Amino acid sequence: MEERSYGLVIRVVDYSETSKIVSFFTPDFGLLQTIAKGAKRDKNPFQHALDLLSYGELLFVPKKKGLNLLTHFYLEERFSRFRESLEAYCGGCYILEGLRYSLRENQESSLFFSQSLSILEEI
Repeated sequence: MEERSYGLVIRVVDYSETSKIVSFFTPDFGLLQTIAKGAKRDKNPFQHALDLLSYGELLFVPKKKGLNLLTHFYLEERFSRFRESLEAYCGGCYILEGLRYSLRENQESSLFFSQSLSILEEI
């Protein structure tokens, strides 16, 4: 059964020739580790939306052990100013690193999530 949430991409790592491991910060699940199968193919279901500092709605299949399976990611905000200014991008990455080390899996954090998005919108 698929779960649905909104999330901010905080880490992307190549996993194989066609897959990526994507970490999201979500209000419902806290840190959410997923595998996006086929994300590196030319015709992939994610349409190059899985970049750092991307925000959107995600659908995933939860797993008891290991990585959750990301099935869809609907991009809502790309925070384009991070691609236009090196200073803004560095500031955004600094915030992402802090988030990555302070979040826990399966820990609801809706207030922290909304505050983090507000900070990123202000940069």
